[in-house]
Amino acid sequence: PGHRFYADPFPVVRDGRHWVFFEDLDHRIGKGVISAVAFDDDGPAGEAVVVLDEPWHLSYPYLIEHDGELWMIPESNTAGDVAIYRCARFPDRWERVATLLDGLSLSDATVFEHGGRWWMFGTEHDGEGGWSDVLSIHSAPSLFGPWSAHPANPMLVDRDTARPAGAPFRRDGRLFRPVQDCRDGYGAALAIAEVTRLDDEAYTQVIRHHLTPGPRWPGRKFHTLNRSG
Repeated sequence: PGHRFYADPFPVVRDGRHWVFFEDLDHRIGKGVISAVAFDDDGPAGEAVVVLDEPWHLSYPYLIEHDGELWMIPESNTAGDVAIYRCARFPDRWERVATLLDGLSLSDATVFEHGGRWWMFGTEHDGEGGWSDVLSIHSAPSLFGPWSAHPANPMLVDRDTARPAGAPFRRDGRLFRPVQDCRDGYGAALAIAEVTRLDDEAYTQVIRHHLTPGPRWPGRKFHTLNRSG
């Protein structure tokens, strides 16, 4: 709808049906909530419904299926923390379970397992500079922590390749992560970075692909890349 802005799509399959969770920002009040809509073969099926609303702005509803449960880590950097929610009833009832990190403003927290540990990527904002250029990495022995900052933080200071743009994925044993390319503005383009090293001592990546709006995605922006099924 004209007064709303949809962003950060995260798909998931439930009972054989695809759903997409996303940031739903009402321009009239300037605050985002998390909404979801079912999809069929022709696209969205039915109306989007609000599934999570907090007193602060929410976006980037990062979904994780773990231990037979569905979890969400939405961006809540205006609240100064990173929290995890459990799906108590799909799709519209979510319970806040734990605060994973507190006292920092982290954008687009992206969590995954690698090398026997859990890793969290995000761009950290310290009150100065941009929101998309300083990559901060944390790690933990389990999804619920305790989370500790990587000793080499800040890992990147680069508006072209720092900020996460969706869930990492593996192809032929190689680990890739979508990243935002903000050279021409926030959300203007994406890149695919191959993670060539990630451990307690260092992180390195190599950009393998660059993606911009075009015939296969005719939108004005290209901000988030995710898949399911």
